Amino acid sequence: MRVLQAITRMIVGGAQINTLDLCRYVDRQQFETTLLTGPDLGPEGDLLSVAGVTDLPVVLIPKLGREIRPARDAAAYLDIRAHLRRHPYDLVHTHVSKAGLLVRHAARRRRIPAIIHTAHGWQWTLARSERMKRFIIACERWAARFTDRIIVVAEGDREKGLREGVGRPEQYVVIESAICLDDFDPTRVSGSVTRRELEIPAEARVAGTVGRFSHPKEPEMMLRAAGRILEAREDFHFIYVGDGPQREAVLSGLGSLRDHPRLHLVGLRHDVPRWVAAMDVFLLSSSSEGLPRVVVEAMALEKPVISTPAGSVPELVIEGRTGCLVPFGNDEALAEAALALLDDEPRAGRFGREARRGVVTRFDRESMVRRTEALYADVLAEKSVR
Repeated sequence: MRVLQAITRMIVGGAQINTLDLCRYVDRQQFETTLLTGPDLGPEGDLLSVAGVTDLPVVLIPKLGREIRPARDAAAYLDIRAHLRRHPYDLVHTHVSKAGLLVRHAARRRRIPAIIHTAHGWQWTLARSERMKRFIIACERWAARFTDRIIVVAEGDREKGLREGVGRPEQYVVIESAICLDDFDPTRVSGSVTRRELEIPAEARVAGTVGRFSHPKEPEMMLRAAGRILEAREDFHFIYVGDGPQREAVLSGLGSLRDHPRLHLVGLRHDVPRWVAAMDVFLLSSSSEGLPRVVVEAMALEKPVISTPAGSVPELVIEGRTGCLVPFGNDEALAEAALALLDDEPRAGRFGREARRGVVTRFDRESMVRRTEALYADVLAEKSVR
């Protein structure tokens, strides 16, 4: 089966890692996979380079970009159609909104037998205006009409899509965006070396996060909470892993906190497990999410999680069992919840162990890939019957 995986850009991000996993780990005896993407990257880095991918056929569409630019988008669409004309596929699997819309429509025009789309969280939740939100919803409704299956990474996203009239219930399939559990096994990954590098004493308590410096992640809220945590106790540290388009703007507004000796702004890192392993409590301040992989990764490493109820986070973070949920935009509540767990090591440990038990049965990469392969086979079998 000839499969095209399509995504707008291949930065180091959750949707991109999911897409790359489907390219690399499907059964190559059954599936011949090509990746289609655009050139736009950013401070997050190029995932294909970071992952050392050399054996995956990649089609680069020069005009395919994240921002809405009608002339450039039209040119990208024509390039996509030209590629599909030259290279017939049995199935097209798109990811996120821009590539999802352009590639699905081009695949429909070229009569590709099967079209599948994964919504890694719905893009309209990030819209800055009601007009833009309604426009994105209208586009998704339109594209759903010629999509065979819509994969969502959490039950909450299925409910959101149906509530806005995107697709029909029978089109939806929930397949969680999973991780390689061996990479986030607390018996294999230690944070002690990381702590020594940062000169954090072994007995110190550490809170931290991993996330882009961009609006949906609310880095300002996170850093205000970090300031409260560091002010509360002299033996507490905070690790912030990440980069992004708003980094300098956010950091310039920190004042003296930016140079705080116990605030460790380590930037973009590609060895995430050892940084999360160095934390005692993991924090997330997002205003919008799908189902964030970084929360799954932290839980797999037995870290209790304190988060806003963004997207499908409440499906993972169970109050009083695996962590705590705090209101959106409330850095004081985020800091207070973190301080309570940092001060109660036995309770934090119980939450962390329960967190790992909750993710190991649901978020195994091998299971995710096999379920996706089965979906491909089912959809193609339906098409052959028709």
